[in-house]
Amino acid sequence: MDATSKNRVLRADDSAPEFPDHGYSPPPPDRREPLTAKARPTPFSCRPFHARAPSSPPTTSPEPDINSRPTPPTVSDPGRSALPWEQVEPLVAASGITDWDRPLSGAADVLVPVFRKGTRIPDRLLSDALAQAEPRFLDALLDNVALIHDPARLARLVGLVLAGDVTPFAETLLARGATWKRADVRERLAATGHPQVVRTAHWREQAWSWRLRRTVVAAARPADLSPVLDHARRVLDARQPLLMRAAEQVHALLALHDHGGGVPRLAAIAAERLEPEVADVLRTVLGTGDATALRAAVTRSEGTPGLLPELYDARSPGDRSQCLAWREPLDWPALTEAARREPFAKDAAAAITAHPDCPRALRDLLYARHPVAVAEHAAHLDLDLVRAACPPRSRAKAVRTAIRRGLGPRLGGAAMVTEAAPASAVLEAMRVRPAEPGPAAREWDAFAGRLAGLVGERLGDDVGAWRSVRALLEDFPGTVAELLAHAAARPADGAWPQPAGHPGTSPTGAGAAFVTLLAAAPCSAHDALAPHLDERSRHDLHRLCSRRPTWPDQEPVPGPGGEASGAGIRTGRTGPEGSRRESAAGPPDSGGRPNARLRSGVPVEEVLAEFRIGRNARWFDQAVRRGQVTWEQALEHARPAGAVLARLTRLRLGDGYAALAALMRDTVKDDPGAWLLATAMLPGFTGSVAELLRTAGTAAG
Repeated sequence: MDATSKNRVLRADDSAPEFPDHGYSPPPPDRREPLTAKARPTPFSCRPFHARAPSSPPTTSPEPDINSRPTPPTVSDPGRSALPWEQVEPLVAASGITDWDRPLSGAADVLVPVFRKGTRIPDRLLSDALAQAEPRFLDALLDNVALIHDPARLARLVGLVLAGDVTPFAETLLARGATWKRADVRERLAATGHPQVVRTAHWREQAWSWRLRRTVVAAARPADLSPVLDHARRVLDARQPLLMRAAEQVHALLALHDHGGGVPRLAAIAAERLEPEVADVLRTVLGTGDATALRAAVTRSEGTPGLLPELYDARSPGDRSQCLAWREPLDWPALTEAARREPFAKDAAAAITAHPDCPRALRDLLYARHPVAVAEHAAHLDLDLVRAACPPRSRAKAVRTAIRRGLGPRLGGAAMVTEAAPASAVLEAMRVRPAEPGPAAREWDAFAGRLAGLVGERLGDDVGAWRSVRALLEDFPGTVAELLAHAAARPADGAWPQPAGHPGTSPTGAGAAFVTLLAAAPCSAHDALAPHLDERSRHDLHRLCSRRPTWPDQEPVPGPGGEASGAGIRTGRTGPEGSRRESAAGPPDSGGRPNARLRSGVPVEEVLAEFRIGRNARWFDQAVRRGQVTWEQALEHARPAGAVLARLTRLRLGDGYAALAALMRDTVKDDPGAWLLATAMLPGFTGSVAELLRTAGTAAG
């Protein structure tokens, strides 16, 4: 951006300050800098009402004391403090701006960190950013862990990129596995003829099929084809007998013929380094002076006749998934018929089922022979696979693996109770709730609710039924629902079935499955079972299940996922000694004077005026979560504005963003100039968010 084209905060006023141009430009393609803190662009900041003093050295402001009273709103020298992304993201997420071109041009260094770390980036901002064909915007977005790990959001981003000219983004897309591994991205890149695409297509062989490489070569300039010839020479010089050596060699010979000198160039190839069948083809070409036989060999190598020998070859080292990736489209009916005639080995079965286009009929056929390998790698997991027939010795492990991989988007939790088998494997796989929120956790909750209902209905506090279910878990072949019905109909007498293992070791198999049932049982069942459970089962109940009020003299400490930690069970904490320790610690929410003032009835406005929000303002977080302070009050009265916005980003409460959006509609509205001014004023601003936005809205007119 040159000096004459820089955006101004207020276009109508020529005396308004210009937004500084930091002169960022991405490194050349072959010398990409790592995206470290030193390599990333400096966050944007400027003074809103007078020019920045060039010689002002940056300084660091000390953390404010929570007891200090704020001074009237001022704007300090922005060179003294950076503008963290946490302070900007709420102003982005809650903004009503419909055209982001001015902020993207005038405050790019403010928005790039938000692209890199934010979780609430409006679609309109994304589309406007990508429409500017600025690679560093996409580079930052592809650094965003929350974005690239969400398939729907990543697909949305990729769709926006592919909707326009992808050539400016070629190097960025190729630098990230999240994008260059996508078939739709490779397809678009192949048609660009970009030199970096030519290099990559002949370097990452497993990702670029031979069909795509032909598209790449056809679109490239002749001057950019040296990577094609280099790759061909490497293949023909290799001495190791790799899995796909014959197929690679005929493709390399054709590349040298078409782009490296024709038949005379092939005459210089040492035939003794070639596979016997490839050497025969070369002799035919040299004898006739015609490459027809070579082209026929290439066509054959790309089809099923060339693929099957590689999939069945158990002697040569290589990745079977690479054999599939190089060929497209694949002849799936032919592969299915081949699997029926002669089963594939385990690694080939894993590679075939991992392919996203593998049909279910072929997947189930391979699962019947290699259930664990298919469950570990299959691209498509569903209830049909969990129920599919396979060798009994491998079924439990395969079912556990399939459920753990597929629960959520592909496997429903309630169906795991009534339709998946064997029961022991299902219960073991579902023992612990997924730690991360999302589809898997929601389906686990559905499973837990359905299981609790059936356990209470069919087992209840009938010790005989519980004794029966513990014995049946060892080898019952049916579903969990069938297991419970069978145990309820045939209660057992006598001694309690002794599980294998000792207290303190993690339960597996039937022992882990029984813990899942205990966790789903009502308190009355625990009371009834207490005199009968063996030591191991009693230990697992108290160590791994959620705390129940009927458990005496125990205080389990919840661990990740809500279950009690084994090391955290402490006995005797309900006696006088425990009470004395709790009294000495004081009430749990007495941690600071602001909280005490709020509890004593001091008006919220007065407390927020008295105490500033520091970096670790836990009292403020607690007050917001408990409803003692609303976000409308916080935005209006809490100071400084930057710290309040950072707390909003940290807490990620939807009502906070809604309150900020309403405030922005009333102040800066959808004016990009006012938004630019607000972000320019934010560093060092000592007033509230409302004061910041009103000042920016008034100044912008």
